Amino acid sequence: MDRATEQDLVHRAQQGSVDAFDRLMSEWDDRLFRFLRLRGLSHADAQDTLQETFLQAWRRLRTYRDTWRFSTWLFTIAVREAGRRHRREAPEAPVAVAEEPSPLEHCVSVETRDNLWPLARQILNDAQFSALWLYYGEEFDIAEVGRAVGRSQAWVKVNLHRARRKLGDALEARNLPGRQISNAY
Repeated sequence: MDRATEQDLVHRAQQGSVDAFDRLMSEWDDRLFRFLRLRGLSHADAQDTLQETFLQAWRRLRTYRDTWRFSTWLFTIAVREAGRRHRREAPEAPVAVAEEPSPLEHCVSVETRDNLWPLARQILNDAQFSALWLYYGEEFDIAEVGRAVGRSQAWVKVNLHRARRKLGDALEARNLPGRQISNAY
C-alpha cells in the first residue's frame, strides 16, 4: 500500500470509518503477527497481543500524527503491548509440556530452521532484536526504529552494530556459511 492511500485510510478511520480501519489492520496484521512471534511470544500470546494492539490503535487513533509513518506508530504500540504481556505473564518456573506441533507449525519450523531470525531471537535481547527486525525486516529508517522502540537514533545505530556483530560471531562459531551482515545504515 502506498503512503498516500495509507494516509487517506488513516484520515477516514480517524473520522470514524470502521471499514478504513479494517483495511489498515488487514494490511498490517500478518507483519505484526510475525514480528510478535519472532519476539518470542507463543502463537496464542501473539494473537492476543495483536488484538490488543489493534484495540489500542483504534482507541488512540485520534492521537496519530502523520509526522511518522502509520506503521511506525502501529509497531510502537505492538512493542509496548508485547512488553506489557511479558511483564504480566512472566512464568515463575518453566513448565515442560509435550505438545505435538500442528502441521503448519511443523512446516514453518522446517522452513525457518536455518534462518537468521530464529538465531537472532535466541542470542539478542528484546531491544536489539526489535531494532534489528524493524530495520531489516520492516525496512524502517533509523529514526522510525528509534521512535518505535522508544530510543534515540544513536542508541539504534549502536545497538544495530552490536546486534550485527553478535550475529556474525554466532554464525562464525556455528561454522555457518559466511553471511555478510551489512553495517550500512
